[in-house]
Amino acid sequence: MGEEDRVLGGFEAETPLNIGSERFYLLFTRTQVILAHAAKLGKESMAFSNILGALAKGIGASPRKPEMLGKLAALSPEAILELDKDNFGVGYDQVVSITVRRAGREKVDLALVTRDRKVAVSASLIAVQGLREIIMEKLLGKAVFEF
Repeated sequence: MGEEDRVLGGFEAETPLNIGSERFYLLFTRTQVILAHAAKLGKESMAFSNILGALAKGIGASPRKPEMLGKLAALSPEAILELDKDNFGVGYDQVVSITVRRAGREKVDLALVTRDRKVAVSASLIAVQGLREIIMEKLLGKAVFEF
């Protein structure tokens, strides 16, 4: 029997909603990619952000990212999926493609296409580069980095 599934790495990602955005963690395990809900940011967060500019976006967010990723990495993939009803996993065999394009100096846009859905997110360039090897290994021939 093979090794037990576990988290190999991950990063925080964000996707726009009609009003605000949603943040979640994109986690890569031995057998699947998991999207784990982090927070939905609505009008109130946007108003605060508009008042204080880029500084507001960083308050409370950056110091907690590594801590939260560490906590998630310590859990089993099954436990992560059970944390929130919106969390879901996709087996690597269900992934059609993943394309990563540079979208600015420190940001990338990532499109994950599976057999039944497409997920488009933005993430940190550095974070994605840190997992490039794992992504390429787990998604043999399905991953394209355009930068």
